[in-house]
Amino acid sequence: MPDINLLNNESHYVNLLKDDSYEAYTVLYKFYMPKLYAFIYNMTRLKDFSEEVVQETFIKLWENRTTIKSDTSFKSYLFTIARNYMLDEFRRQINHPVFAEYINYSNHLNISENTTEHRLDFQDFRAELDKAKKKLTSRQAEIFHLNKETGEAVQSIALRLGITEQSVRNQLSTALSILRKKMKNFIPLFLFLFQ
Repeated sequence: MPDINLLNNESHYVNLLKDDSYEAYTVLYKFYMPKLYAFIYNMTRLKDFSEEVVQETFIKLWENRTTIKSDTSFKSYLFTIARNYMLDEFRRQINHPVFAEYINYSNHLNISENTTEHRLDFQDFRAELDKAKKKLTSRQAEIFHLNKETGEAVQSIALRLGITEQSVRNQLSTALSILRKKMKNFIPLFLFLFQ
């Protein structure tokens, strides 16, 4: 049975996948799909969203199969795709006024010092973040937005703003430090979205 021996033969299946083997893709899917779903669900507590992340991850895997590096961990590669997709989706949603499914996730967070569970409202989070961003300098706010909210790379921001990459990193680090302090009531979500 392929699932039992997959870890010993994983590189074999990955190489077959790189050569367009749909059979190898199916073996890898059957082995990793439940593990990937559990990973996403444990972080989000959103069933439909977790299923979407898994589906999108395996679509991306198939689309990029020829570029998989043989010298890296396939499991890490797969889980990184899933994590990045999940974070991109959460970041995209941050600009929407309503993020109803987030309420289900937030019910599982303990956010106060006395560990009392609070229901977080995503609109409250967004309002608090907007308020906290006013404590940043205009440059810090711009860099935070470009990097953390739109996903632009440090190098690209440096070129856009005509400053060094180290300056971008320094400004981003300062901005994150300020925002973490101002967002203390929402720190689990803040770290989840902007770590």
